[in-house]
Amino acid sequence: MIDICLKFASEKEAIAAMPQFRSDEGWILASHTHALDPIGTLYNEGVPSEGWHVNIRLLTGEIPEALTPYRVEPQTQKRVWANERY
Repeated sequence: MIDICLKFASEKEAIAAMPQFRSDEGWILASHTHALDPIGTLYNEGVPSEGWHVNIRLLTGEIPEALTPYRVEPQTQKRVWANERY
């Protein structure tokens, strides 16, 4: 399992970079191979931050090479996946 944080200039750029995670209806949020959290704009104390953000959890495989330039490693994540322990 691989968790990846991505930052794009806009949703349009994200759509162009991630066609395998889209359908005619919009983002494919989950499948047997991934979970997707299209966040959009993040806010810091009410002020919008730069970029359009997506978190993805790959359950199999590796990060698609086309997404590597958009990968970010935030020091403190604003959104995280739910705890796997119940």
